Amino acid sequence: PSTFDTGSGDGIGTDTGAGDGFVTPGDSESGDFVRCSFNDDDGLELEVVNTSSETSNYFITIVFRDADGTRLADELQTVNHLRPGERTIEQTFSFDRVGTSCEAGDVDRFSSQSAADELDDANGCEVTGRDSFDDLAAATSVTNNSSETSDYFVTVAFVNNDGVRVGTGTASVSAVAPGDTAPSDVFTFVEAEAGICDVVAVQRFATN
Repeated sequence: PSTFDTGSGDGIGTDTGAGDGFVTPGDSESGDFVRCSFNDDDGLELEVVNTSSETSNYFITIVFRDADGTRLADELQTVNHLRPGERTIEQTFSFDRVGTSCEAGDVDRFSSQSAADELDDANGCEVTGRDSFDDLAAATSVTNNSSETSDYFVTVAFVNNDGVRVGTGTASVSAVAPGDTAPSDVFTFVEAEAGICDVVAVQRFATN
């Protein structure tokens, strides 16, 4: 994953005071770098850098303000399975976007590290082009190395040529017998360009 230089006065853990949306996470002790801005599609652009040593999920309270700085509304957004040192810039839909600006309020970070043996069941990920909606298309597969027939939920990250994550996708595979390998397409809403697809999380469950 890409890294972000935190030693150059980049505002990690502080409010830069420049109206750029970089703020200290409210309820988190992470000091991670979090920014929100409006994009051109009536949604939001979220930028997060994981400064911890674990793959992590983020719960971010987005605060919307008008031109006078009055707080108009809040909205919860999530960024999932961000790897240590990784920077993501993701476009996301907003139900509550109002006013003229947004900023990150409270930010909670939770470890989302997958078990090593479950990660080992994933056989990588490949970007295959675009789907019929012009979102990124990708494919992955899993090999069941456990002793039970299992279902899988796989999360992949798309990374551009600058090493910045631009979004995630998911794949699910059901009833994979021990020792078998099963392919799956990746479901995604990512429109940005990305040449790299990495598996970042795997959950394996015994098939009912």
